[in-house]
Amino acid sequence: SGFINFLENLSGIDGLIGDPHLAEAGFHCTGNGGYLNPHADFSHQDKTGLERRLNFILYLNVDWKEEYGGQLCLYDKAMNPVKRIIPIVNRCVVFKTTKYSYHGHPEPMNLPKDTYRKSLAFYYYSVPTGRKKSSIVFPQDKEFVLKNIKE
Repeated sequence: SGFINFLENLSGIDGLIGDPHLAEAGFHCTGNGGYLNPHADFSHQDKTGLERRLNFILYLNVDWKEEYGGQLCLYDKAMNPVKRIIPIVNRCVVFKTTKYSYHGHPEPMNLPKDTYRKSLAFYYYSVPTGRKKSSIVFPQDKEFVLKNIKE
């Protein structure tokens, strides 16, 4: 499709495949006090065996104020923050999914009543490249490893 071609050209990854099962994808909605600790996503989908290569996030937050928090933070391999992205309406973030693509929004949000952080997330895969299979990793919690969610 034209959109897959766009993502391939943008990322330099050929052979991208949209996830027909939407594993962990879709509409995400987080309320007041919500947060997501920095983590790296799982590498392969259990159901298809395909390798996760690209994350696509589209924010749906009209009139979002920076003081609400909820900024997506991208980290380097040493867990140093390198980019903060305010989740405003129609902002799109696309990044490669690797062993070190740490990301999250770790500070609890301070939202007014009936306000939520909303986004659409889609993940793109390819035929496996030989990368070792890994589960979701939260580097700040060495005891925690979330296994791929079975569908």
